[in-house]
Amino acid sequence: MEEIFEVSAKTVSEAYAKANILYGGEDKDITCEIVSEPKKGIFGIGSKDAVIRVTVTKSAGIDIGELFTDGLRHDPGKTKEQGTGKNAEKAERHEKKENREKPERPEKSEKKERRDAHEKKNRPERAEQKQPNREAAPAAEKKQPREEMVPDRDYKKTGVSEDEMKYALEFVRALIADMGLSATAEAASAPEGEEFTVTETASVYPAINISGDDKGILIGHHGETLDAIQFLVNLSSQRRAGIKSGKETVKIKIDVENYRAKREEALRILARKMAGRAVKYKKNMFLEPMNPYERRIIHSELQSYPGVSTHSVGSDKNRKIVISYEGK
Repeated sequence: MEEIFEVSAKTVSEAYAKANILYGGEDKDITCEIVSEPKKGIFGIGSKDAVIRVTVTKSAGIDIGELFTDGLRHDPGKTKEQGTGKNAEKAERHEKKENREKPERPEKSEKKERRDAHEKKNRPERAEQKQPNREAAPAAEKKQPREEMVPDRDYKKTGVSEDEMKYALEFVRALIADMGLSATAEAASAPEGEEFTVTETASVYPAINISGDDKGILIGHHGETLDAIQFLVNLSSQRRAGIKSGKETVKIKIDVENYRAKREEALRILARKMAGRAVKYKKNMFLEPMNPYERRIIHSELQSYPGVSTHSVGSDKNRKIVISYEGK
């Protein structure tokens, strides 16, 4: 005869041990199957215990009603039929064992009461110690925004000289040719209404636009290839400027047919959409891994969004943004 129960605990190992205590015995065979793995959640929110399914097989001569259910034993006063021979002996041993356990129950109950009273006495003190730590991190983030909170667009605000732009264009064109791609690079003009710093030696808008049939290859997955090209161009230009004139920084924006503006708008729409889901379902939303500039766009867009806060988790290329629900 078989009966099936479900047991939950913080870990699968604890669930196995609990099942063995509740349903195991010399007259019972148990088999366990994992129903769901435990989930930790974020700051305890969304955590779930491990759940296993326990199948109990009982030998003849022992009533299955004697098994524990949800940690409680059925009424032992019920009559039961005993088998003959070995089964009768097993039933008798089981009954003796049960009778031996009965006097211990009040003692266990008293111990449990004392333990609960001790925990209740110390609980407020523990809560006071932990509460400031839980609130400190979000408060600190809102009070003192991280470097990711506002998009950095200094490369648009400082002009470059004609010589620096000429060198950067030659570098980009040589790179495209070496890659064997069909594309052209030209100096970009400043968008209408956008201002940038102009000096006697730096009067050119610091941006290069690439166009052509192979723009998808130049952009890469979420702009990874484009970011790499921009990094190489600025590194080479900066070293050359440092050698020639002692200039410390050269920041030139590299774009492919206005991809960066389109990507920024898509990220802002995504940020608002996921924030709306976080508020609607009252749970945290995780975004895909992004580079620092894209994470700054998300932080900036949701900085004043009601009911949510943002922070980053992970490291290097796997760093991603979590949109946390802050409502009731």
